[in-house]
Amino acid sequence: MATPPGANAKSTVFSPVIPTAENRAPHWVINGFQLVAAGSATPVATPITYGQLLSASTLTGSFTTAAGLTLPGTLAFTTPAAQPGVGTASQGVTITPSDAANYASGSASVSVTVNPLAVSLSASRDYDATTQAAAACLTVANSVGGDLVSVVSGNGELAAAGAGPQSILSLGPRP
Repeated sequence: MATPPGANAKSTVFSPVIPTAENRAPHWVINGFQLVAAGSATPVATPITYGQLLSASTLTGSFTTAAGLTLPGTLAFTTPAAQPGVGTASQGVTITPSDAANYASGSASVSVTVNPLAVSLSASRDYDATTQAAAACLTVANSVGGDLVSVVSGNGELAAAGAGPQSILSLGPRP
């Protein structure tokens, strides 16, 4: 089931910094991202599938001041080459404002959903005019990296008993 847009949104509220002798105007900072008025950042990440890099997820979001001003900028994963496991986890995001003269870069986090990878099976066996493929001849064709995945029992049901390539329709217990 696909995750609806915005389902993984996280909102972060900026908090005020008390003026000092060096900085006479109040301002707000979150992890280094500085605004002249209170605001929020709401990054959203699209789901990915197990085995994909974080960089395969699309980041969207906006930075809005309390006055409603939307600040342009870019979002990027802090570790774009990471391959997270299945589930939903918080990932670091780097915020780079377009107006670097007035706003500092910063960081935030976003929830990223990693969906399971559907197993792709292949088989090779001598032709025997049946639609059964024993587990011993089935292999996982799309394992990720160093994952060791194997079919240890059951039979694959082939689309037809004819010679040549056949689709595997199902995998179940031995009859």
